[in-house]
Amino acid sequence: MENQVFSDFMEKVGGVSNALESELGSLMEPVYLQDFQGQYERAKENVDEILSADRLLRVGIVGQVKAGKSSFLNALVFGGEDVLPRAATPMTAALTRIVYDEAAHAKIVFYSRADWELVENYARSYEEEYARLYRQEWEQKKNLLRAREKKSFFHKSDEAALNRRADMELARDGDLLKRRIRKKIKPQLIAYHEIVEMQKQGAVAPDEVLGTEKEIVLADIKADLAKYVGAKGEYTPFVKYIELGIANPLLEGLEIIDTPGLGDPIVSRSEKTKEFLMKCDLVFLLSTSSQFLNEDDIRLMRNTLPANSIQTALLVGSKFDLAMLDDSARVRTPLAAVYKRTRRKLEAAARENLAALSRGGAAEENPAIERIRAALPPKFISSICYSAAKKYEKKMPLDKEEEHALQQMEQRFEGMQRTPEFLSGLANIEKIRQEEFDKIHAAKQATIAERGENFVKTQRIAFLKSLDEMQAEASRRMQILETEDADILAQKLEASRSALESMRREIRAVFEDCGNEAYAYLAKSANEIKKDSKRFMDMEIRSDAEVKHRRESHGMLWWKKIERWDEVENYEYTTLDVVIRNIDDYINAAEGKIIDILALSMDLNKVKNDVRSIVRQGFDKSGMDFDEGDVREPVDAVLKRLLVPEFSYGERKNYTEQITEALPKKTAMAIFFGKESDASDAGRIKGEAIHALALQQLNIMREVAEGFAQKLEKHAAQIRETLAEQAVSFTDDIKSRMEGRSRKLQEQMQEKEKTLEAFRVFLQKLEMHKMSLREKGAGKDA
Repeated sequence: MENQVFSDFMEKVGGVSNALESELGSLMEPVYLQDFQGQYERAKENVDEILSADRLLRVGIVGQVKAGKSSFLNALVFGGEDVLPRAATPMTAALTRIVYDEAAHAKIVFYSRADWELVENYARSYEEEYARLYRQEWEQKKNLLRAREKKSFFHKSDEAALNRRADMELARDGDLLKRRIRKKIKPQLIAYHEIVEMQKQGAVAPDEVLGTEKEIVLADIKADLAKYVGAKGEYTPFVKYIELGIANPLLEGLEIIDTPGLGDPIVSRSEKTKEFLMKCDLVFLLSTSSQFLNEDDIRLMRNTLPANSIQTALLVGSKFDLAMLDDSARVRTPLAAVYKRTRRKLEAAARENLAALSRGGAAEENPAIERIRAALPPKFISSICYSAAKKYEKKMPLDKEEEHALQQMEQRFEGMQRTPEFLSGLANIEKIRQEEFDKIHAAKQATIAERGENFVKTQRIAFLKSLDEMQAEASRRMQILETEDADILAQKLEASRSALESMRREIRAVFEDCGNEAYAYLAKSANEIKKDSKRFMDMEIRSDAEVKHRRESHGMLWWKKIERWDEVENYEYTTLDVVIRNIDDYINAAEGKIIDILALSMDLNKVKNDVRSIVRQGFDKSGMDFDEGDVREPVDAVLKRLLVPEFSYGERKNYTEQITEALPKKTAMAIFFGKESDASDAGRIKGEAIHALALQQLNIMREVAEGFAQKLEKHAAQIRETLAEQAVSFTDDIKSRMEGRSRKLQEQMQEKEKTLEAFRVFLQKLEMHKMSLREKGAGKDA
């Protein structure tokens, strides 16, 4: 019955759309009808799938590259087997749609030629950027060699010799130089380069597959898919998305979408991802537990999750085993205690980060974020523990990664067990499968009904608003036809042109003043952002004591005497976690401050009100009796298009890697593997390593602060430029709109009475259409 109501509503809207096509006729410009019909077509495209009682429930798997989406799906759907291989780069991550089918098969859709041209163009951009940065390194090396020789009394090289020495020294740096250069190149450009290199090393030429589709039978899913997904597949570089049909009972009634990671550089694949997600009922948002809900995750929620489509969104912390290994305990600790402590810490982080999003208005912009917040606490999983559990069940050997993970946990945690039951419980996969998927199946009809109800509510309001705007404009035009004649219209048009020309400079000044003020405020604030970094430099040096067991032996053989004693050694230490926290705290504080700064830098509402006031006063001085609506409608229509560029924070860098580069090798090993060394034990950093860490923290903090300041200054320039451009075109846009309206009315003056009658009939029918859409009862004629 509910679906019948929804179907009837859309049928009513379709009837209104068809009626408007003939009723509106030539009364007003086509834009009003086009807006309504476009809205109807968009709703119609989704309504059948949204409201169908026997449709599949759609589950989306969303997260960054390396968030563990494929591992999660392998555990969830394929019993821990690595059927879906991990992506080597964002480019080799395939968009995958998985459904139930008795006959296992796959449909492979390859990129178009336009997609591939984009890949090759950006791969060339990578090569050009790499060559430019390499040349900089070469020049610096050559200048350094020349400076050294100036201090030498014995040897002077000619230019050719200096060139050769610079070449030799850079060649000696090898992989270290390559890593240093690649850190300065945008990750997306690196991804384009990698996919082209992957294609060059393979046997498949682009012309063989671009723009085509391919269907294969899956006798052995993992082996048969190996050519099309993962780092070694010969067709992988060209795959746009894959559709899998698999005879797995878990999939009955479901459709699962495994999306590529955040920032997919192929636009057409990114659009396909959004198209799939628009139709999802449930989304699992995966975030790596050790970097839980970082900036990229938050940007993904803001920009990728469809705002008004998803009914349920669940936050999943992946790789929970690694998060537990990051625990700050210095000695072996009971696993249960670490599990609880880590989970509480991550739950608190999730609540705080999502609350910050709500305070920043993101939840209001995107209701999907609010649904995630309502689903807290997060679910935490360990896919590697699950795959190990399944292998123990089948008496299969573990791979190197699984064995290493379990060994680390055994060394760090008391109570760690290698039984299938224990590892499966720690993994938490089966609990999610039972609780969430059983819930999904049980609530299928309720979910579809609720989504349909929400769909109709939002669409009803949108359609009524569109009809309201048509009605107001039709009433204004009818009044003009009743009270004015063609000569007055012509005079008003000429007066409006003069009025707009007279106020052009004043309107432009409003825009330019706003842009200049915003630029000055943001440029000043950029320096404040840099200065703020000093508040996050505290290394938290602590003191502790350690008992050293000493022994000495005296004498020989049978009369040998051994002396034992203890010495207490005092020392100072810090930890890598402190520095990482300092940098994260600064980044979070800077981002929060930038949000406030941007809000204070300019007031677009004031700009709009100032423009309206100038226009109103200008038309008042024209000497013609302009109706307020005649002026407000074109002005407001143009003001709706008034936009400023959005601020982009960019991507966070792997600062942890930069920090460890400054540390002695033993210290870095101790930090990552918890092994004792001369410099550090159980993650403690002592002695000279503290100074190295402090210096690296200072350099990184300066780099981060400078990056924020540069982005803010660049954004300030973009705002000023954008407003300056809109200042020039704004008056012309209003004039064009008013001229078009005036020409239409002048034509209608030729058959005034006939046109007035047409408007009267049209307004009556609009009122009937609105009444029809307001009613919520069932049936076509409700």
